Amino acid sequence: MKEQEKLEEFINSQPYYGSCTTEYLEGIEVGAEWQQKRSYSEQEVLDILYKHTEDLLSGKKITLEEWFDNIKKK
Repeated sequence: MKEQEKLEEFINSQPYYGSCTTEYLEGIEVGAEWQQKRSYSEQEVLDILYKHTEDLLSGKKITLEEWFDNIKKK
């Protein structure tokens, strides 16, 4: 619900909103949904940090690139 309110607030803040096409508004919505799927929630970030901390404490050696490849959203 909050995301929908943010989207509507953004759309209404656009100076050319009155002349927007339906396709433009749909594009904004599709883009916002895509970005939301690619974003991490606060809990996901905490889980990633805890996992990395556990790896470090256990002596597991991993490069930053390997670590990032393991946790990035696909």
